[in-house]
Amino acid sequence: MKLHVIARSLLIAGLTVFSVSSLAAQSLRFGYETPQTDSQHIAAKKFNELLKEKTNGELTLKTLS
Repeated sequence: MKLHVIARSLLIAGLTVFSVSSLAAQSLRFGYETPQTDSQHIAAKKFNELLKEKTNGELTLKTLS
């Protein structure tokens, strides 16, 4: 009986740890080979603003140019 209670408690604790880490903010990467004055860069900046706004900052876009 005690073994079942301990095993169940460890299982719940483990699931809690994994669920909290999945809620952390995440970053998407977008790479391209154009200058920062190009429309692709301007669109990526606008997309990042909208992404942050709609996800309350949980998702961001990292541009790699």
